[in-house]
Amino acid sequence: GEEWRAVGQDNYVKYKEVEADRGNIFSADGSVLATSIPYFDIYFDPIAPSDEDFARNLDSLAYCLATYIDPSYTVGGYRERLMRLRADTTDRHVLLKRKVSYSEKRKIESFPLFNLGQFRGGIIAERRSDRRRPFGLLAQRTIGYVRDGAKDVGLEGFFNEELQGEPGGQFMICVDTRRDLWMPLEDLSAIDPKSGNDIWTTLDVNLQDIVENALL
Repeated sequence: GEEWRAVGQDNYVKYKEVEADRGNIFSADGSVLATSIPYFDIYFDPIAPSDEDFARNLDSLAYCLATYIDPSYTVGGYRERLMRLRADTTDRHVLLKRKVSYSEKRKIESFPLFNLGQFRGGIIAERRSDRRRPFGLLAQRTIGYVRDGAKDVGLEGFFNEELQGEPGGQFMICVDTRRDLWMPLEDLSAIDPKSGNDIWTTLDVNLQDIVENALL
């Protein structure tokens, strides 16, 4: 029995990496040449709240979701949907909204029920990030990129180790093996990621712009 319980535990609880914030790349005058913009995908675990918390906050949460998340749903429609999800018990990772900003995330976290936190209120915020170049195509080959399945290019590639920082980690539980969905466990052994270092270059964006336009 112990052997098979151990196998089951290994399959459904794992210590997974948490990506660190990637460092910025600056020009000589401090202009940002490359930076990471964080965003969040917001999910709801309808099984996490207690019956008492769920019932007490159901109407006000439905109002907030209908008003600020998806106006195509009525308050009554959201109320019925939440009750249906609560009764279903098979999906603990219900998508509410993709690609919300940090300020939007903070607002959603203040909604009734969600303000009780992830483990009591059921809100799950999965962090993602987009790498952005504010100056567009300017010096794009020198700035470079790092992509899966492609050769690393430019400063992004050469200094990837310094820029990427040190990942953290946390125990997570698999809530849907079919979709490979994982939720963090409340665990004191979680390690916060360490942000990557910034890079300051000798690039002069004004001179670079003049030269590139002349060459074009």
